Amino acid sequence: MVSKMHERISRLKEEQVEKIIIAFVLISFFILLSKCDKYKYGDTPYYMQISYSIMTDFDLDLRNNINDPSKIIYNGKLDTYSPWNWDVHDGHSSHLPGMSIISLPWFAVSYYTARFAQIYLPERAFKSLRIDVYTILNRMLALFTIFLGALTVIYLARTFIVLGVGKKISYFLGLLFIYSPPLPAIFMTFMTEAPATFIVVYCLYVIINQEKNQKDEIVFSCMVSFLLWLHFKYVFLLLGLWFAAYFCFSYRGRCLLLLVTSCSSILWCFHNMYMYESLFWFLSWGSAETVHLTYFQKPLAFLIDRENGIMTYSPFYLLIFSSIYAFRSNKLILLTVFPFFFAYYFVIQSYEDWMGWFAAISRYFVPILPLFFIGIGLILVEYYRNKFIQFILLFQGFMILYCLGEPNYMWPKMDATHPFWSWLDLAYIFPNHVHQTPEYSLQAIWYFILSCVTIYILFKEKMRVTKSIDKRNNL
Repeated sequence: MVSKMHERISRLKEEQVEKIIIAFVLISFFILLSKCDKYKYGDTPYYMQISYSIMTDFDLDLRNNINDPSKIIYNGKLDTYSPWNWDVHDGHSSHLPGMSIISLPWFAVSYYTARFAQIYLPERAFKSLRIDVYTILNRMLALFTIFLGALTVIYLARTFIVLGVGKKISYFLGLLFIYSPPLPAIFMTFMTEAPATFIVVYCLYVIINQEKNQKDEIVFSCMVSFLLWLHFKYVFLLLGLWFAAYFCFSYRGRCLLLLVTSCSSILWCFHNMYMYESLFWFLSWGSAETVHLTYFQKPLAFLIDRENGIMTYSPFYLLIFSSIYAFRSNKLILLTVFPFFFAYYFVIQSYEDWMGWFAAISRYFVPILPLFFIGIGLILVEYYRNKFIQFILLFQGFMILYCLGEPNYMWPKMDATHPFWSWLDLAYIFPNHVHQTPEYSLQAIWYFILSCVTIYILFKEKMRVTKSIDKRNNL
């Protein structure tokens, strides 16, 4: 009886901690959103138009919703970067409806809140607050993706707990991930990378958790199947997570996984054939023009690019290759998830616009970062007393504070006139992959640095294992 009461109290405390974390992420990110003016660009207006069409017309035909100044969503923002004749085919958007469907209930709340403000708030209130109706709608809608970011923290922390990391450290690692650039920018923007990142984190948690139940298997099957409805590029993430789940689920779980993913894929094919008369209509599209990169230059572009590099903003990704070794005891993830995630990585690298124009830095790569961060987190926990690891953590903390102090830094300038790090005159230690062909020598130096860091971590790990074996032999 006493033990059961203790379990209930401890469980209640965990739930309270998680609620506090969710509230903290929602409030802090919303405050950051008020300081940022980049969140409204890119594909966001198009997903909003699809949601509006579903809400009002119960269809995906946008011809009666486009270029109507009476609609809040229009407001001169829709053709800021991409003209409608590129993004709409016969009245149907080139964007898949998944993002709009999952956010539809909250979109309705956001839209009618903005409409209420438009009708009842005086014009001087908008001028004094320096906002318009579209901004109210956009910031309200951003709460949906911010909430997904809060859930990402929770399930990433639960993953570390399952892996044997202490609860307090696990929640710290979850918050470290979500507040490290470019994650705040990703979850402040209404784009597919936010739900895709959360889905990947949840699915990895279910795969790693040895005590999964039927409910976990049902939710996993639905979530992993939905990746295809967010964007076709996520098919590689779907396949990697699907194969890992197939080999660790129960018999009923495998049957359910096969049924749900098959039905979802068939519906997706029917949708494409009905809307665009082709299954793979998007393969014929052109890409944005950028500097042509060789196969030597492309692999590290998303890591070390001057404006779009992940590591340029978050130094702990120096450990990204070392993190793979942290999964050495989990052969299932090594043999199923990693190959498909690397396939996703190299396919995205083949894009001419691999950096993801008009959005947060390297947004295309963000959905695969949780897998590497789990390994990085395990390294940080194991070697937190190491001077090199302490320096990386200290530097990472500084970068978080610097970027959160000016959220617009997490969006590239696009013109290379004021590159990130220019305030320290250190910008040119990072190669420029977008506006000019990077020098091979600088690329080679970064290959060497990442190789040295990886070898150093592997050497430390080998020494640690050797010492533990010697202790056991002495006992």
